[in-house]
Amino acid sequence: MVFKILTFLSIFIMTSGVFLEFSIVSDESSWVYVASTLSEGNAAIYTTQGGWATKLLDASWIGGKNAMNVAGNSTITKFFYIAGIPESGKLSVGADDYFTTYINDKTTNCRIDSGSFTLSAGRLCDVFSYLVNGLNKIVFEVKNGGGPGGLMFRLVVTSNL
Repeated sequence: MVFKILTFLSIFIMTSGVFLEFSIVSDESSWVYVASTLSEGNAAIYTTQGGWATKLLDASWIGGKNAMNVAGNSTITKFFYIAGIPESGKLSVGADDYFTTYINDKTTNCRIDSGSFTLSAGRLCDVFSYLVNGLNKIVFEVKNGGGPGGLMFRLVVTSNL
């Protein structure tokens, strides 16, 4: 009887833990490099444009300063820290026009070749397999075909401390 109780307790300890859920969002702490204007720096918050339907909790439409209406490519980067072992990672992205996502220098399954800005929840991707304990980097390569361009993202991570 004692053996069965100890086995149960050890399984409980192994499968339980302290779970932490947090989000990383597009905001002014994101770093932007805009190739067409050769500008870089912290992201600028953009006002929602006509047709930009994506709305993500706590996230803002962002882009390069003074590059709102410039056709071309930009790279948006954000670093974040995961305490504990990653258990899940769900990424929502809206972009005008196209984007590819990289996490920790690996191309992810999260990209789109047509405007995702018309989707109210953006493009939803499971990026759990790309996340690591400790420092992480998320990079978006965004292409704007002309007119207003921007990016909005929200990554929700759960980790087991």
